[in-house]
Amino acid sequence: MRMNTIGCAIDFSDRARCAMESAADLARHYEARLVLVHVHDAPSAVESDMLVSPPALFDAAAREAEGMLARWRADAERLAGKSVESAVVVGTPAEELVRWADDHRADLLVVGTHGRKGLPRLVLGSVAERVVRAAPCPVLVARPMPARDED
Repeated sequence: MRMNTIGCAIDFSDRARCAMESAADLARHYEARLVLVHVHDAPSAVESDMLVSPPALFDAAAREAEGMLARWRADAERLAGKSVESAVVVGTPAEELVRWADDHRADLLVVGTHGRKGLPRLVLGSVAERVVRAAPCPVLVARPMPARDED
């Protein structure tokens, strides 16, 4: 199996941390390019009396995401033992991750998940599930291992 480009979805959650660790390990093993992809959802103006204009709010949120992503990239570089790239795209997470994978000819996408089942998954929806269904490449869905009881 040959992998040149691995994309990893980053939303700064614990499950994204698990995905990033798995992606970094795979990038090291396959000597593949690793790109951490953060999808930034543009804020919408719902109230007319906002103190901050939507463009200023968007710019501030984008700067904060870039800073956090730089820290995650440094962690991924330590784990992968190599340089890691990052990308920030704007839009709906599942759609933009699939678009990024297609545009960059990704060989693998790594996404995190809550691992919810039943009604909570149906009510909340699942970015991971939508990515799995639409991605142009294989998708690794990573989730933290449940705590084991010690005997």
